[in-house]
Amino acid sequence: MLGWLDIAGERALRSVPELSLTAAFAYLATGNLGNVLRYTQMTSASVPEDWHAEVRGDDVRSHLALLIAINHFGLNDVNEAVDLARAAVAAFEPDNPIQALGHLALALNLALTGDPQADEEFHVAAAISRSVGLASTEAESFCLHGLWQIAMSSDTAACENLESALAAYAFHDLKTMASTSAVIALARVALAAVRGNQRDMAEAITQQQTIDPEIGIILPWYRPLSGAILAMASVRSGDLDGYREYVSWCDDSQAPEAGMCTLLAARARRGYSSASPLAELSPAERRVWDLLMGRMTLAEIGQTLFLSRETVKSHTASIYRKLNVQSRRQAQDLAETWR
Repeated sequence: MLGWLDIAGERALRSVPELSLTAAFAYLATGNLGNVLRYTQMTSASVPEDWHAEVRGDDVRSHLALLIAINHFGLNDVNEAVDLARAAVAAFEPDNPIQALGHLALALNLALTGDPQADEEFHVAAAISRSVGLASTEAESFCLHGLWQIAMSSDTAACENLESALAAYAFHDLKTMASTSAVIALARVALAAVRGNQRDMAEAITQQQTIDPEIGIILPWYRPLSGAILAMASVRSGDLDGYREYVSWCDDSQAPEAGMCTLLAARARRGYSSASPLAELSPAERRVWDLLMGRMTLAEIGQTLFLSRETVKSHTASIYRKLNVQSRRQAQDLAETWR
């Protein structure tokens, strides 16, 4: 697939922006991560600093806008990626097959910002991809649309899109497409997490862990997105340590509050909270619990909550029974596990 690069030679790649740009797209597909950034930077250096102000009518600028909308190279936030994706879509002729990738980039970035318009753009991207035979873009469109729908709590529609993504990936044998494989790995985890199949979740998580972690360098949205999906699956499979690690990938990102990554992470946190033994406690018991963990005596808790000592003692006994512990020390150990 990349043999033409050797034929073209390094000098030509450095001097002809069209070639360096094509090289960046080719390496993105095949997973040579360092060269993606290298040739993106090389192409960016060949155009004026204000190139993004006028994208239409220039093949290099329009394709560079599309590439950077995908890999966020040099951008300050995802809203800039949305603007570049819109500019790229507007620059390409309506019958240009690359419109499929343009609409996918726009849909992805709209989803990352939490814009509901993402839904329609995913539909457009999938439809164009199928009509022009861009199998990898079709699979990615279905997959990312499904993840967006999970974030929006539309699980039934999400499962249909994730299944379509997996079917397209298998039918067209896209395993050599590194970026597509990375996204499809998330489809498997998300589908298993929504359905709650323990064996499928374990297999999907293991498979996702084989994805080169450096994919997050050239696709900075991938790590927080995968962290949120993996956190959801870890909660459902009872892997608390895994949940804490994966959800931290979202905390480390600068994802918008209403964006897909943040919404998925919030769903994982809700699952974690509801899975906690503390979810079984009544509101009154939770108030007693909070003070118990503060090492107050029963008398002090009663004075604070204006309850009799016997009432506090009754709540404490009920708490221990629901948590299946025999002492405050055991209760504190359990609380530490779920903190």
